[in-house]
Amino acid sequence: MSLASRLLILAAAAALPAIAAEIYNEIALRHARTDEARLGVSRQADLVATDLAAIFDGGRQVLATLTSLAQVQDHDIAGCGVMARQAMKVHDGYDNIVVADGAGQIWCSGIEGPARGLPNVADRAYFNQAIKTGRFSVGELVPGRITGKPSVQLALPYAGREGSLAGVMIISLNADWLARHFAATGEWTTDHTLTLADRMGSVVVRLPGNEKFRGTSARSNIEEVQWSPQRGVVETIKTMDGVPRLVGYVPSTIGPEGFYIGVAESRDAIYAALNRATLRSSLINGVGLAAAMLVAWFMGARLVRRPVNLLLMAAKSWRSGDLSRRASMVGKGEFIELAMAFNEMAEHLEQASAHKDMLHSELSHRMMNSLQILATLIDRPARTLADTNARQTLTEAAGRVRSMAMAYQRLHRSPDGATVNVADFLQAQCSDLADAMMATPGRLEVDVAPILLPVSQAMPLALAANEMLTNALKHGQADGGVKVTLKAEGRRCILTVANAGDLATDTIGKRKGGFGLQLVQAIAAQLGGELRPKAAGGGVAFILSFPLEDEIILGTNAGGGGAIADPGGVDEPGGVDEKVILGRPPTAAPTNT
Repeated sequence: MSLASRLLILAAAAALPAIAAEIYNEIALRHARTDEARLGVSRQADLVATDLAAIFDGGRQVLATLTSLAQVQDHDIAGCGVMARQAMKVHDGYDNIVVADGAGQIWCSGIEGPARGLPNVADRAYFNQAIKTGRFSVGELVPGRITGKPSVQLALPYAGREGSLAGVMIISLNADWLARHFAATGEWTTDHTLTLADRMGSVVVRLPGNEKFRGTSARSNIEEVQWSPQRGVVETIKTMDGVPRLVGYVPSTIGPEGFYIGVAESRDAIYAALNRATLRSSLINGVGLAAAMLVAWFMGARLVRRPVNLLLMAAKSWRSGDLSRRASMVGKGEFIELAMAFNEMAEHLEQASAHKDMLHSELSHRMMNSLQILATLIDRPARTLADTNARQTLTEAAGRVRSMAMAYQRLHRSPDGATVNVADFLQAQCSDLADAMMATPGRLEVDVAPILLPVSQAMPLALAANEMLTNALKHGQADGGVKVTLKAEGRRCILTVANAGDLATDTIGKRKGGFGLQLVQAIAAQLGGELRPKAAGGGVAFILSFPLEDEIILGTNAGGGGAIADPGGVDEPGGVDEKVILGRPPTAAPTNT
């Protein structure tokens, strides 16, 4: 099959994930839009409920102020009427303000007229509720008996000068004013509606279409949620105009003074913008897919196959490590420029790789040479010093520098340059220290496992091992020998240096120890581990334990260290994970073999 055909099939196949992603995104967007709409109608219902509660609370405050005036307390009919009319001028939503006695007979009205013709409101539920509870009460939607206008009554009982219940003051809140007030708070359309209903389920405000729906019963439409214990959102098709909607509601149980508030948005309005975007995206994707397939066929048939093959062959060579390979092309065009850019990149990579290797090698040699020179500069004057303590201090310092140099040398020789086979440099370190310090008969036993450590742990371990072994050789009993072990248990590395000394009298076991022990303790803390002494086999052992950073690698001759030769020049069988005996042979029979 030709490359052009393959590209054509690939373009078609590539459309399948895009289509799947489009469907997934469409579903996700619809879920997100639904959640957004639910949140929107819920928040708006809460805002309307808060606004309505503020209107009712404002009426309560007006009533509380007016009932404390002398005109009301003294039963001054004329003065009370004047007061009521002044309050109605300030609050344009109030149709009337009246005062009724305890029997429900109105004796004061903001609308001028004969007092004897004023009605009795003892049969009104809001009046009886106010008398019964002694608290502010809001009635249902009813036509006012004086005004004749649809209104909601706000009632507040008041006490006379003697302190007993004297009557109830009532505000007739105009339902048309309520509709105009909430119409100004939002853009209410046939797709986005607001419904306020009293506790009886009668519609007080319905936007839009308030004139049509006001006063009708919405009980059958809101019965499922009107007396719900908490506010929420419901998707319903039982609406007053039959349009399926998402309704955010505040039920009568927690609505202001038993009122139900519902803000609804139709499904068509919720998804209208998303549907338009989906249609537009589908058309664009369809045209794009057709164009992509056409371009893929043309490029595969005419322009792609040969230059792509040349670039692929060059890339395979570079990937295999042959940076000398070049993509040879002639002519003009984007592929030629791409080939030239690839060739320049390969040339720069080749030069950079060679330069990096040279710098790395030079830096490594200089570092190792510098450490060796530093050790020599410290060690040379130490040999001529007459002061034993000063000579010992310099010798120990030179040993520390050599330990770091040895670890760095092993790191430089490691295949990856990042890990060190600590068994190699520990064996070499033990051999050097045994030759330098075991002048009296004795033996040094080394049993180390081949463990690969990162340089961040290998370097501190080398320095700690130098200090521990130097102290053991210096302070241990010569005829008892010294044993060094390195092993891994679980995710911890454990270095043990044991000698035949006594824990109670061993020099490094006293108090805080000398500088060497303090240095090892500091290294243990740096590695996140611990250093602890322990009586073992009639002697003393110092154990350095710390957690491993990476997975360890164990095995014979790991890292190419090989076996360490014994003093007689005969190689021990096996690899670095086997037990090796180092040190000068004793002149008498040793006590530890």
